[in-house]
Amino acid sequence: MSVSRVCVTSCNLRFADGAEALLRSACRCHPEVEKICYVPAREHSVLSARLSSWARVEVFPSIIQGVPEENLANVGRLFSVIPDAETVVYVDSDVVFCRPAPELWDVEPGTVNAVRDTSIMVANNLAGPNRDLFVRQFPDVASHKGANMGVFGLRPSDWKDLPQRFSRALVDGGFGYDYIIDQPLLNALIAPHFHWLPFEFNAHCLFDNRISRDVRLVHFTGGGAKPWQAGFPKHEPAYWYWLKYGEQEQSAARLMISALGILLHTPKRLLGRKIREWKQKI
Repeated sequence: MSVSRVCVTSCNLRFADGAEALLRSACRCHPEVEKICYVPAREHSVLSARLSSWARVEVFPSIIQGVPEENLANVGRLFSVIPDAETVVYVDSDVVFCRPAPELWDVEPGTVNAVRDTSIMVANNLAGPNRDLFVRQFPDVASHKGANMGVFGLRPSDWKDLPQRFSRALVDGGFGYDYIIDQPLLNALIAPHFHWLPFEFNAHCLFDNRISRDVRLVHFTGGGAKPWQAGFPKHEPAYWYWLKYGEQEQSAARLMISALGILLHTPKRLLGRKIREWKQKI
């Protein structure tokens, strides 16, 4: 039976901590929305035991031609079109809800709700041969600012063939698979159907961008450590958001200690930001 609204994510064992935090925060902010988490078949039993309190845990429904099976978790967003629902919001497993965001599910027919990426243009997400191929095949998309596909909302009935279209673009286009190819290709397939939402609905690139007080979702982007892993810088404001909304820390003392540690490192952090901004200008 069709439902009205669904929240979809995907993960493997490496991102289980993130998926659990995301789903827990989604249940707190949107208890009325059905949640689905797609996982690899070989990890289904252990991930189901861990995540089934928060979501329906299902095996990836199909193989995507051109994507190695062990990398399906990286393109799990393609399966946002599978649920029998009026609207689906896909959220990466390194995101947490801070506040309700019902606007994500308010999708007009034929459009996709998304937040602009912080990169200057879509092609900047790629390197080497893949970048050259993408620029030649999608010159208009490549040279413009695109969407960050870690959070988006759509009507599945409008995009049922999205996995097949992605596979054709990947294989026929001659692209070598890597974990960052999906965002540029999805931008190419969906543009110009994006409906832009404010940054607060997908606050990302957190070391370079401020997090507003009314942020709805915080997205811990980047190829380095995630906040549940060793090596994530605990003196960055992003870590406080992980404590409060990811771990759902209830201890005011622990939250205050984290905030004080961030304040003590603020001059160093701001200096680093200014240096990065200066480098981008030269």
